[in-house]
Parts: sequence; structure tokens; C-alpha cells
Amino acid sequence: MNFNDLSQNAVSDAHLTVNELSLSYHPSSKTVLDQISFELPQGQIACLVGQSGCGKTSLLRCIAGFETPTAGSIQFGKRTLFDSRTHINIPAYQRQIGIVFQDYALFPHLTVADNIGFGLQHLSKTDKQGNIDALLTLIGLEHLACRYPHELSGGQQQRVALARAIAPNPQLILFDEPFSSLDADMREALAMSIQQLLKAKQISAIVVTHDQQEAFMIADKIGMLADGRLQQWDTPIQLYQAPSTATVAKFVGKGSFLQAQQHGNELVTAIGALPMSNYPYFADSHQVLIRPEWLSVVPQTNSAVNGLITAKQFKGSHVVYEVQLASQERVLVYSPTDVAILGETVGLLITHLPTSRQ
Repeated sequence: MNFNDLSQNAVSDAHLTVNELSLSYHPSSKTVLDQISFELPQGQIACLVGQSGCGKTSLLRCIAGFETPTAGSIQFGKRTLFDSRTHINIPAYQRQIGIVFQDYALFPHLTVADNIGFGLQHLSKTDKQGNIDALLTLIGLEHLACRYPHELSGGQQQRVALARAIAPNPQLILFDEPFSSLDADMREALAMSIQQLLKAKQISAIVVTHDQQEAFMIADKIGMLADGRLQQWDTPIQLYQAPSTATVAKFVGKGSFLQAQQHGNELVTAIGALPMSNYPYFADSHQVLIRPEWLSVVPQTNSAVNGLITAKQFKGSHVVYEVQLASQERVLVYSPTDVAILGETVGLLITHLPTSRQ
């Protein structure tokens, strides 16, 4: 379908700036958000990741206007949505932000088509119907246009909620676990369709998700939160290859931590000397992060570094080996083929140099 047929183009200058935003429900209670700051340029998609309870949904609700922050400011384009210093707090219904939360919140007395078209009253009948039809096709529910919410599955209701949020073409849409009740194939297909639509219309979006692969697939920027603090706001590649803290490194992707001693520009480890500028090193714990795909399992005679295969898992596209080193440290290694057996002593090679850290 032609995504450009969906309503008018979003207006320009939709740059979101969140500055030192904090939230606590009582002066003596635990801080929910602690001095969160980031920027999201117009038309970019951001994903918020982190453990349950880290503050992702609270941050979304502050931006939407459903929670009143304790301090900080939120600027969207030329409008100040919230500023604790000047006591500005624009109500949620005046922020012109689309929202898709987990509970769907569909109108039970309206059909699927009428739910999607609820925010399109300003359009002509022909244009309104055209937008509804295009969105029904996008979410794959054109055959259920006349059904009511109670006649749909949870996944179908969620798709309708997505379409309703997109229909008015807001400058910013907030998604809280938008694909959580969908099966894997539908999740990926719908996520890619939504990404294409948002990009075509230059609509900004912030997506809360527990699925890291989903975040890597659709996001321009990923924000990782822990204990109410924004640990890192970066591109998916930088977040994965150059995590700024050990907390980020442990949460994002798979990896192993090795003890490392810094000597000049190198890190001396149990698998050899590594260029410090390329590998994530955490000076407070003297550890370096090693991703499984940065290593290869080879015959013992082909490497100066050997280890014992202590575990292996076949993943279809690759095999995951756990290798115990002479230092008793263990590393994970990905191999495209099955090259070793459990209990075998093998060699290890560093076969991939990560991108230089920015």
C-alpha cells in the first residue's frame, strides 16, 4: 500500500526534548524517574528497554501528560508541555500525542472501522473512509471492519488500537508494549509495517518493549533504563557494541565478562591482548565485555588459547558453545556449524574486531 495516502503530512519541527525529568509520588518514597534527559528528532523512532519496574511506562505517562513529574521539563517542537520551574503543565488532551497502551481502551459500542475513524471527523466522508480502509489493510483486519471489540481476540483488539492512534497522524505516538499479545510472525510483520508508515509520514514514536530484537529492528535510538535512571541513549549498534555501563552490557544481548588489566592501549585478558579502543571496558570492575560472535572455536592446535567445552546448544542457525578457559573464566562462542563436542578441548580465536567506540 502507499503509506503517503494516509492523511496529511505531519507538521515539521516535531523535536522532543526531555530535560532532567524526575518523578516521585511522595518526598519520602523511592524515586521513580531520576533526572532523565534525551532528545528525539522529528521522524525518529525510539525504544525504551529495561527490567520491569525500571520506569519505562512512567516516563511514557509523563510525556503523555498522565503523570506530573516532580522536576524537569518536556519540550515538543516549539511548545513547552511541562516545566517545573515555570509551572507549565499542558493537559494530556491538549498535547496532540497519540497513545497506545496495553489495555487497548477501544470504544465498545463502535465497530472496528468506527474506532479507527474516531479521530478523523475533520475529514470529508471520502477521505475518512479512504484512511480507514488503508489502515484496515495495514493491520490485516479489512474483513472485520463491521465487528465490535468484544468479537475480536486480544491481538486483533491491539491492532485496532494501533490503527486508531495512527489515524489522526499525530506528530508523536507513544506505544506501551504494542505487540505483546501477538504471535511472533505477526509481531515482526506489524512492527515493520508500523516502522515504514511512521518513517513515510515523519511521525516520531517512543516504544516501550521487553523484546530487544524488536527494539533493534525498528529503533533509531534505544534508551536503556535501570532503577529510574537512563543508563544510555544511543543507536542500537552503539548500545550493543559499546555499552556505556556494565548494567547496559549485562542487559543487552549475550556476552561474557573477563578480568582485564590495562597496559597502555591494550587490555590483557585470558584470551589475549585486546585493543582498548575497540572493546567495552569497565574500569571499576576491571572487566571487559566479549560478545559470542567476536570469537571462533577452532582445533586446539590452531590457537595459543585453549578451553574446555562445558556446554553447547543448537539454535538452528548457529551453535552456542560455553568454553571454560585456563583462568576458570567462561565465555560464550557462536559458531555457524557444529565443530566440537561436549567435553572437548578446543582453541579460541578472536575473529571479529568490534566497531571503535565513539
